[in-house]
Amino acid sequence: MKRKKTMILAGLAAVLASSALAFGPDQAEAKTSADFTDLKDLDAATKAKFDAMISAGIFEGVGDGTFGLKDQMNRAQFAKVAALIYGLKVDDKLKTSSFSDVKTDDPSNGYALPYIEAIKKAGITDGMGDGRFNPAGDVTKEQLATFLIRGLGKDDEAKKEEGVNDSTVSDWAKGYVDLALQLKLLANGADGKFGGTSSATRDLLVLGAYEAKAQYVPPVSPSPSVSPTPTATPTATPTPTPTATPYYPPSTPTPTVPPIQGFDVTKGSVALSSKINSYETAANNTLRIVITEQAIAVPYMGTNISTILNASFYTIGNDIKQLSSGKNIGLYEVNSNDIIVKFANITPTSDQIAEAPDHLLLTEYSDLTPGSEDGKAKFEVLVLPEGAFSWKVKSGTTDMDIPAAGAPFGGIPYTQGNNIDVSGGKTTVILVALDSNGNAVGYSVSTYSSDPGPVVEEVFHLQPLGAGVKNSLTVNFNEFLSSSTTSIEEIADLIASITVTPANGTPFSIDLTGVQTDITWFLYPGGEHLNSDEENPFSPGGGGMFILPPSLSIIIPGTSFNSGDVVRVTFKQGALKNASNSNITQIACETTVIAPV
Repeated sequence: MKRKKTMILAGLAAVLASSALAFGPDQAEAKTSADFTDLKDLDAATKAKFDAMISAGIFEGVGDGTFGLKDQMNRAQFAKVAALIYGLKVDDKLKTSSFSDVKTDDPSNGYALPYIEAIKKAGITDGMGDGRFNPAGDVTKEQLATFLIRGLGKDDEAKKEEGVNDSTVSDWAKGYVDLALQLKLLANGADGKFGGTSSATRDLLVLGAYEAKAQYVPPVSPSPSVSPTPTATPTATPTPTPTATPYYPPSTPTPTVPPIQGFDVTKGSVALSSKINSYETAANNTLRIVITEQAIAVPYMGTNISTILNASFYTIGNDIKQLSSGKNIGLYEVNSNDIIVKFANITPTSDQIAEAPDHLLLTEYSDLTPGSEDGKAKFEVLVLPEGAFSWKVKSGTTDMDIPAAGAPFGGIPYTQGNNIDVSGGKTTVILVALDSNGNAVGYSVSTYSSDPGPVVEEVFHLQPLGAGVKNSLTVNFNEFLSSSTTSIEEIADLIASITVTPANGTPFSIDLTGVQTDITWFLYPGGEHLNSDEENPFSPGGGGMFILPPSLSIIIPGTSFNSGDVVRVTFKQGALKNASNSNITQIACETTVIAPV
């Protein structure tokens, strides 16, 4: 019996190979399993199936003499396989697809456009149901079962099946999987489970496609019977058999995953954050999140989380940061095979997003000054705001979190004049005023530099700034400057950063790398834009000494400033030199935005 089985397979291989011109590019160079090193250990029966599909040009290797048995096949590749095994009419001249994401200029999947259109017309799939096909997406085992059954014209039969009792198979696919198992198109795994949402590998696709090809019978319309004629004729002219009409089963949109339910959203512990509570995933499942400006579409069954851009792991109860009213959180539950099984689009309301505490007034805290030893700084003067009873500080880098208003702050208790650790690159200090319960009621963010010294606003200052959208900032100097400073023309050579600490929000930096940024020096008298000489600060015409120190106009992208925002300009170390060509120790200045009059 085994020998007979092998002969039957070999016979089918020969039939397929004889029509290789219909399936593959070059019959003369048709390959077999012997051309691939990872197929040499297959048993004879399985090898014959591979030979049939490979020699027909339906499957190819992945390069370097390997077939890629356990590699995954994407949806574009499967479209070609399905079109070939079911003998669908493929229009190679097609250049435009009915799917928005299928393009001929796609270097990876553009070749599949006519095959994709063919299987759509045949009703094997209608893509993702939203006008997309997702050609680069993986094919799951339950999707493969569905495609094979539909291609055989058994869609209605599958829908009547009771369906498999298998938790690894999605409800919508259980009838298709049941019928696929009965027809021996596919098989369960060693654990007795089908693994419906796991990605189908190439070996499964080859064997499933082979069995489907072997069982496929194109529907043929009945030939009309020949009516007898009373007049005998020597030879009756035979009635031609009508051309078989391809069977196009009705398409069924790919179903979407069910919703995540039973959770609640509350304010987080840091400014502009929320957190998700009271939800438990299924065993071995994990959560991912994505934050976007727009609402997020519900993913389809079988979607791999790797196709979701910027998805990050999430643990229930953790803060989700950098939120604002109108932003959306995509919450995905993912199984151990990285397949999305549930989803929720969450749009937090304003009462679910934590606010920042009030920004401290400049009269309530002093600039940072050097501490009693290297790597230390201190606030020499602190004045508790109304409702505050104590202080805490935390030092670190510029990306530290600001506590939420009314939330605890995990800093170090602080008294004015005490040392603050600013060693090891810690240049930012968050100062937080706490109420009697230890919750934040006010905060400030200060920058400290031990080289050349602390920020001391005495040589220059930032001109007062009114609320509204601004395209420039002005720095006024109280000393004359060296021409080595005023001759600097590139903003990147002069300015280290411009930061904005909103009155109610998270600090951010203004982008200084775009074409909308520039600097302009103004040297006086007369307000002309002139160059100076550090040793002889007279006007170039010899008319006398400059009567005013210079000012600097900094052109920035249009930025909206609100009353109470603190704007800080920090210069690059060593860029500012006075008329004696000595370094100016001050490196930064700031101002608080005032309300328009």
